[in-house]
Order: sequence, then C-alpha cells, then structure tokens
Amino acid sequence: MHEILSIKDKIIIVTGASSGFGAEFCKFLAMHGARVVMVARRKAELLQLQKQCAGSEIYPFDLYKLGDIPQLVASIVDGVGLPDVLINNAGTVGRSKALDTTTDEWHRVMELNANALRVMSTEVARHAINAGRPCKIVNIASTMAFRGIAKGSVSYTASKAVVKRLTEVMAHDWGQYGITVNAICPGFIKTNLNREYLETTGREQELITQLPLRRLGQISDLLGMVLLLCSPASDWITGSSYIIDGGQSVAGI
Repeated sequence: MHEILSIKDKIIIVTGASSGFGAEFCKFLAMHGARVVMVARRKAELLQLQKQCAGSEIYPFDLYKLGDIPQLVASIVDGVGLPDVLINNAGTVGRSKALDTTTDEWHRVMELNANALRVMSTEVARHAINAGRPCKIVNIASTMAFRGIAKGSVSYTASKAVVKRLTEVMAHDWGQYGITVNAICPGFIKTNLNREYLETTGREQELITQLPLRRLGQISDLLGMVLLLCSPASDWITGSSYIIDGGQSVAGI
C-alpha cells in the first residue's frame, strides 16, 4: 500500500467496538497494521474480537459514564500511547415518532450518540494539544443528519444532526493544533442488527428498488473512507461529512 494511505503502527481508538460497524472497523484497521484500542461495554465480546486483531488492546467501558471518560482516555494514553486517531462509533437508536418520544428516550440517545462523542473527542484532543501532536477524529453520523426521513427515530435523527454540527465546530476550533475532524454518514447498511427486520418486513426489497445502485450497503462499503480519514491522505481534510448511501440522497428516499 502507498505510504500516503498507511496506518501501520498508528494508535487508533474505536468506540462501540464489540459488534457491528465497530468490530469490522477494528479487524480492518488491525489487518492494515494499526494498533487498535477497542472500547465497549461487553468484555467477553471484546476478548473474542481481540483474537482477530493482532496487537490490539481492550478497554471495557460504559460510555454512559461521562464523568469517567477523562480517566479512560488518560489510562489509554498511559498504557498504550497518545492516540493518532479516534473513531467515535458507539451509538444507539430511538424508535419513537415525535409525539411519542419520551424524555427518557431522548436523553438515552443523546447521551451516547452526542454527549459521549463530545467528551471522548474533547479528552483526546486535550491530550494531543498538550503534547503538541496532531491527531484525527472520525465521527460516525448518518444520512439522517441531512434529512429527517427516518420512520420514527426522532431522537436518533436529531442526535446525528448534532454529530454533524459537532464535527464542523470541533474542526474549526482544533484545526490550529493540527487536529482534523470529519464524519462518515452511512445510508442503509445491512448488518446483523437489522438483518431480520429488513428481510421479514419486505423493507429490504422496497429500498433496493428505490436505490440507484439497487442494493443495500455492506459494512465493507465504508472501509475505504475509514482508511482515508485515518491516513495521511486526509491531512488537509477537515470539517467534512461524507455520505455513503448508494445514491439514497439523490433518489430522495
């Protein structure tokens, strides 16, 4: 691989690492020589994943404990080293429509999708700034950040719009320190979490007929952008949100 895309020996934190996007990101990054630091609540799943990720470290942690995040990041810096990249992947969903969204659901989704992301980013940036070192932050947002078209999911849609705006503000504020902040905004990606719903409700075929590329996305469709934003090839890219959606946006779905 060309040096400009190399992530060999880069220390990359991935939150929400135990399943879904996060687990696949970890395996991909480790395969390309990164030192992956995997953060998630489920220790058993992390231990299994670690076997597939050479040179990786695990940090079982509940990101809802916002007050403990500074210590988490400090322990990673002390135990592994200053992160070169933070991938804020951890997230959750809300399924209620506007009139039915409870305050509890709203806070549950915002706390993880937006607040934990903000605190993780701030702490990693703080360590980088204090050390006089550049770093990269990659936020996993959603096409919902651009258009509120989810069937229900008011809290989720709003939280991803917050992620997009946080990406822009942090990029503006921290650019002077050599910190880049960008977001990846996936469209309809088929995962183990939504596979049964998509296949049993007919929603998959409905979407396929509407998407210009005539298929749902796979997690592998995101990996090229992940590599770009973690590598030196993105050194002059910041504040951007990249839509990867098989043409969903242009189709107005």
